[in-house]
Amino acid sequence: MEKIIGNRGKLLEFLLINRDNDKKYELSEHKEKRSLNANAYFHVLCNELAKKLNKSNQEMKIELNLSYGTIARAEDGKKMGCMIPKYVNIRDFYEYAYCYKEDEQYSYYLFYKRTSELNSKEFADLLNGTVEECKQQGIETLEDKEINKLLEEMDK
Repeated sequence: MEKIIGNRGKLLEFLLINRDNDKKYELSEHKEKRSLNANAYFHVLCNELAKKLNKSNQEMKIELNLSYGTIARAEDGKKMGCMIPKYVNIRDFYEYAYCYKEDEQYSYYLFYKRTSELNSKEFADLLNGTVEECKQQGIETLEDKEINKLLEEMDK
């Protein structure tokens, strides 16, 4: 299967040149994949922090994402979230939810993107925040120059 990546003009040009009416095409937005090295480094730091703070790796990842991650937005740009009865555990439905308000009956949550859904810039914010948390806890991290190199790999 031929894969075309380009802007609107390139796609239109491709379709005008290839006029086979029997062919079907699938169109999706192209998103840059982040570096596996940066992703692996995030998880190493996350695990080190979890050990230091006596938390599970998953708890730590959720905490870091809620601190340095990106709020999920609908296609119209509005923030995503929900209101649920206080007796319901939001983590049974979605892990990356931040409770910003409670009343007598309900808890109100904002949703954050899963770490796998973050684009390169959003992931860089998460990684940089994680590095700062590690430094505050006395956990050794890569030099800024090396971290920047990992982040630059994400854009390649």
